[in-house]
Parts: sequence; C-alpha cells; structure tokens
Amino acid sequence: HDELWASGRIKDGMSEKEKAIEYSKWMSINCSYASNDTVVSVYGQKSWVVDYAYGPLVLGYGECDGLSKAYKELLDTDGISCELKQSTSHMWVTATLDGVSYDPIDITAMVQCSSEVDDSFDSYVWEMYRDQIFYPDEWNARYDNVYD
Repeated sequence: HDELWASGRIKDGMSEKEKAIEYSKWMSINCSYASNDTVVSVYGQKSWVVDYAYGPLVLGYGECDGLSKAYKELLDTDGISCELKQSTSHMWVTATLDGVSYDPIDITAMVQCSSEVDDSFDSYVWEMYRDQIFYPDEWNARYDNVYD
C-alpha cells in the first residue's frame, strides 16, 4: 500500500476503480498462487500462511483465500467498501467502486496471469481479466459475437 502511494502509482484524485485496478495489478506482479502443499515443500513455510493476507502481502504467495484477504486489506486501507465472498472451494472479493458494484473480483485469477514458463507477468492476459472484471459492458460488447 505505502509503496504504491510513495511511487505515485496511487495518488489523490484517483477514482476508487482506478485504485482497485492498480492494487490488482500490483498483486498480480508481486504475488504468486501457492497451495498449502507447495508452501511447505517449496518455501519451507507453515501451511497456514497461504490462507491469510500475511502470505501474499509479506511473503508474496497465497491461495484464493489469502489472496482475497490481502486484496480486501488493500482496499480497506483506502476506505473502499468491499467484502469477502466464498463458495465451498473458492474465495473472491466484491466491492462498490464509485457507487458501482463489482462481483466477483477474482484476484486469484488475476494473480495467476504469470507465465507458466518463467513466472513472468503476462500483461496481455492480465488486461483481459481486468477488462472482464472492471469493464464488463465493454468486455461483453467486444466478445459477444466471437463464437457466432
């Protein structure tokens, strides 16, 4: 959070939506998806770290619940109205940004935009997720007839 403000990537005058997008991009670049098994065997950490905001924000990895909690924490810090939702096997964030409701904001899908080859950030794939989540009307208009 502070890093993004200090760098000027987030600044006064930005809309809530612009901030939410910037936080999602920061998480996508700086965090990785890691399951409980991976965090124990590869990183040598306790399995619980992936389930809390600490994993993504401090260590740089988490499962869907840890990633969602971390994203919610970033939005909460800026006073953006949001909450966690979950099914039996997944967690995501919903938020009201500039008076418009966004549900779901699947930060896990956005974080998984890293290249499977070398773990580098794939901006093209991330931008597709960004557009689908934050610009759904434009997304639907653009891709509505793709498979017709």
